[in-house]
Amino acid sequence: MDAKEQELVRTDEDYMLWLQTEHWICKTGFDDLEARQRSRIPYGFVPILKNTGISDRENNTVYHTVVYSEQAEDVLKALRKWGLSARTFNYDLY
Repeated sequence: MDAKEQELVRTDEDYMLWLQTEHWICKTGFDDLEARQRSRIPYGFVPILKNTGISDRENNTVYHTVVYSEQAEDVLKALRKWGLSARTFNYDLY
C-alpha cells in the first residue's frame, strides 16, 4: 500500500468498507472455486475421441467420447478451446 492509500484507510470509512467487501467477495469466490476443484477428477486426463465414421460433404466428422457426468462441462470447455463443436448426450443403462 502506498502512503495515499494508507491515509484513505485511516480516514475514509467508505473506502475501508469497500476494501472489506472486496476481501469478503474474493474469499467467498475462492472458497467456491476450491469446492468445485475438489469435486473434479484429481488428475488431468485426455478424453479419447473416437471417430464414428460419420462425415458430411464439408468433411465435418463426428467423434464421441465417454466421461463422468460431473466432468462433462469441463470436457466441453476444453474441446471448445480446441475449436471443436461439442455436445452432451446423456443416457441411462437401466
